[in-house]
Amino acid sequence: HRVARFEESVEIVAGLLRDGDAHVDGTHWSAVDAELVLAPDVHRRPPIVVAAGGPRTMRVAARFGDAWNGFVPTDPAATVPTDLLSLLDRTCEDVGRDPSTIARTVDLGVDSLDVRGARGRSVEMLGKLGELGIDEARCYVPCDPTHASRIEAIEALAELAGSI
Repeated sequence: HRVARFEESVEIVAGLLRDGDAHVDGTHWSAVDAELVLAPDVHRRPPIVVAAGGPRTMRVAARFGDAWNGFVPTDPAATVPTDLLSLLDRTCEDVGRDPSTIARTVDLGVDSLDVRGARGRSVEMLGKLGELGIDEARCYVPCDPTHASRIEAIEALAELAGSI
């Protein structure tokens, strides 16, 4: 039920943002003749980014998303990125969409403080993502919740980004 509810809600939001109106009489959500009165300019509307990792949510991304988002491990040997991108491409083709028309974004946990040599793996993984055609990688830096450790992690991430 969660994916079905999610799909209906994304369909409603996509209709409102793209066309200014939506007509969805779903099982979980309904928007009958809904109208977005203050609709954004078509060239300045927020993009619809759908996070998806499985076949059903990937179909939602392919049908309604301006961009797809996935989570990948900080392991350059992992096949997760290529597996997800292959699923995205196949799903786009299944719904009649050109796979090149959807932006590709990922979330990546980065150990900027180099615990057990992770910094090198992070750099290698970010390079691999670039080679795979990822448009945007959002890096999450885990750290202790103190101000000093956050500053240290951000500085280390900036150094990491500068080495790519």
